[in-house]
Amino acid sequence: MEALTNMFHIYSQDTSGASSKMLVEMAKQSVFYGNVLAGSPTTIADRLEELTVEGQLDGVLFCFPDYLKGLRDFHEGVMPLLAEKTLIAS
Repeated sequence: MEALTNMFHIYSQDTSGASSKMLVEMAKQSVFYGNVLAGSPTTIADRLEELTVEGQLDGVLFCFPDYLKGLRDFHEGVMPLLAEKTLIAS
């Protein structure tokens, strides 16, 4: 958090706005601005398939409000659908 605070302090001193624009573009490429997947297991599996087939998926970061429950739900609901789609080994 300290690093982000320092970045905002430095960029806020730029009156031309170029640094702010650069910061926004950097944020778009970071995990803070990635694809959010929400919905039913089918919806999530379909979206992961779409991202995989289009070549836009090179990793997944799981963030669940209740991490253990979310991970369990993903494993039980989404993983079997991904196996059916042959996107993962069953």
